[in-house]
Amino acid sequence: MKFSLSLLLLIISISATAQTWAVTQKGDTIYIYDDGTWSFDRDDRPQETGILDYLKTSFKYDTLSTPYSVSPNAKKNIASKYGFFEVFYDENVWRRVPPAQLNDEAEFAFMGKDNDIYVAILSEEIEIGLDNIYKIAKNNIEENLNTEVDILKSEIRNVNGSDLIRGVMSFDLNGLDLVFDSYYYSDERGTVQFTTWTATNLHEKYETKILELLNGIVIKKK
Repeated sequence: MKFSLSLLLLIISISATAQTWAVTQKGDTIYIYDDGTWSFDRDDRPQETGILDYLKTSFKYDTLSTPYSVSPNAKKNIASKYGFFEVFYDENVWRRVPPAQLNDEAEFAFMGKDNDIYVAILSEEIEIGLDNIYKIAKNNIEENLNTEVDILKSEIRNVNGSDLIRGVMSFDLNGLDLVFDSYYYSDERGTVQFTTWTATNLHEKYETKILELLNGIVIKKK
């Protein structure tokens, strides 16, 4: 569920209201819109709901005082091609799989060796903003899967010295209750979504293992 710069620009361009102007026989200038309406002044047009208005919503975050760090069992590591983060993981618990197997846009992907937990790490060079990337992720699930997302947790966590957002979302997909448990980070070097997903009952059972994996992300110092 990547939200790339090219897609952002495309959405902005199609959401803009096209407008032309004309002069009436009486010499008045009017502004004509694609939907057939017109006005004497641009400001007379009623405000329309923008396609990116969901970015104006606000989430309430719980700021956790406990710092989190890489698990002692996480001996294996991988580094992003963008250079601003790496991930440590326990290869006895997680196995790497071809990213396209889970998400065409993922840089890395994992599956649990003894459970049905799936993991995708998506990254890009654009700075989207810590709060925005979380809102975008929620909106993409709702729009792409045509379902309503429930926010279970929204937390600010200090993980290996960097403040990240942890977002836990649940939704119904054709009768299957799923939970996405993810870390989000963004700065001027780029943006990363570290996302895990599984069935609700398995998330409750394996939450500790999921968090051990998520805590393996290390954002490099600027």
